[in-house]
Amino acid sequence: MKKQALRQFLRNQARAQIPGTLCEMLSLKSRGDLMSFESEITKFREGKNLIPIKLPNKKKFFQDLRIIEDSFTGRIDTQFVNNFIFESVQLVINAIVLFEKGYFDCSFYSLRQSLEISTTMVYLAELNPEKRKKKLKEWDTQSDFPMFSQMIIFLKQNKDVFLDMKEI
Repeated sequence: MKKQALRQFLRNQARAQIPGTLCEMLSLKSRGDLMSFESEITKFREGKNLIPIKLPNKKKFFQDLRIIEDSFTGRIDTQFVNNFIFESVQLVINAIVLFEKGYFDCSFYSLRQSLEISTTMVYLAELNPEKRKKKLKEWDTQSDFPMFSQMIIFLKQNKDVFLDMKEI
C-alpha cells in the first residue's frame, strides 16, 4: 500500500510542476527571448524526474559513518586499509546526499562502489605480504586485477574473516 501511495504522490508532484514550467517556456518563446527559453528548457530537463526526499535518520547515519571513519586498523601490515575506509565512507556520504537530491540511480551506484571498495580492502588485507604488494600495484595502476566476483570466491574459499563479516 505504501508503494502505491508513494507512486501516486510522485505522479501528482510531477503533474503539478510541468504545466507552469511549460507555460513559462512557451511564453518566453513567443516573446522571442530565445536565450531564456533555452535556459528554461535546460532547467526543466535537468529537474523533471528529480524527487528530493529528506532522510529522517541522516544525522544518525553521518554519526555512524564518523565512527567508522575514526576506526583505524591495528594491524601494522595493513595500514593501507585506512585509505580504503576513508574512500568507502565518502562514497556512502555521497550516496546519502545524492539520494536526498533525488538522484536515486547515482546514489545506488555510489553505494555499490563503496561496497566494492570495502571488498577490495578485505581481499588485499587477506593476501600474504608479497602477493599483496603485487596486487596493490595492479589495483593502483588499474591493470589486471580480479573482478568483484573473483574476490568474493577467493574470500569464501580462503578466509574466515570474510565469512564472519558476511554473517554480520
